Amino acid sequence: MVSGRARARIAPFLLSLTVPFLVSLACGAAAIDAAFAAKRAPRLGKLSALELDVFLAGVQKEPALARRLDLVSQRLLGTPYRLDPLGEGPRAHIDRDPIFSLARVDCLTFVEQTLALAQRFSKDEAVKLLQRYRYEGGEIRYDRRRHLMELQWLPGLAKEGLLKDVTRAIGGEMTRVLKRKVTPRSYLGKLGRFKRFMGKRLPVGEIHLSYVPKKALARGLAKRTLHIGPGTIMALVRRTARWAPIVIKHVGFVMKKGEALVFRHAIHVPGRAIDEPLARYLRVQNRDPKSLGFHFAEPLPARAAIYEQPALQQPAPQ
Repeated sequence: MVSGRARARIAPFLLSLTVPFLVSLACGAAAIDAAFAAKRAPRLGKLSALELDVFLAGVQKEPALARRLDLVSQRLLGTPYRLDPLGEGPRAHIDRDPIFSLARVDCLTFVEQTLALAQRFSKDEAVKLLQRYRYEGGEIRYDRRRHLMELQWLPGLAKEGLLKDVTRAIGGEMTRVLKRKVTPRSYLGKLGRFKRFMGKRLPVGEIHLSYVPKKALARGLAKRTLHIGPGTIMALVRRTARWAPIVIKHVGFVMKKGEALVFRHAIHVPGRAIDEPLARYLRVQNRDPKSLGFHFAEPLPARAAIYEQPALQQPAPQ
């Protein structure tokens, strides 16, 4: 038997072992519960307006924009894919799709709506900000929409202070620049209809797009000589006809999952928003002779002047 004096000496020792164990066990259980809760959490498109507002208010507690982009885009994973799901609303003359919808996304609307939702406290405020990303001056008109990433979306948002080109910062001396002149004659075939709809606002000018060649990017990431920050927008640059006004064919976010980078994007196959290991995505593109490389942009916090302008304007006749 153990004497009372011995028990008195042993008890503190046992307690010193037990308390940390119980604390670690509790923390581990909390982490497991959080992981399961994240998996059980419904997609944002399944939430009511009130539930979405509560979620967005919670997201705004995170000071870093990259972290907020991660939280919002996580809850959009699994959202069904549909090409061009947003338009100018039911009163529009050309594209009557809604001006906001989390029911379906394509690669660009996945990015745009994530950017807006991650920076506002409510759905209504996010919808207002979304129009600043989608339209020149926030005016909801088909001919004011930033249809082309190369000539409108990227340079327009950079000019407004909403994006920063970080391609050269990532690729360094390996960075290349694609230059191409776009004229009204560039809009051939199926683009002829778009040309008619745009009228005098047809996007023309010179594409000046920096990109990191695909093989150089894959090598740099494998050797850890290149760094891509979580929340960075990554756009796929492809080889197209010399007259074509389009060279960017896909876009999404680079995010970190554990210790690995993933490409978070909405894509037609498998038909939803997914996380795909970045290394695997790059391997696929390396086998595609039409893929040239990738352009990178860092989202910047929206200035007050951008989203405190007048509320949504009604779509004008087109």
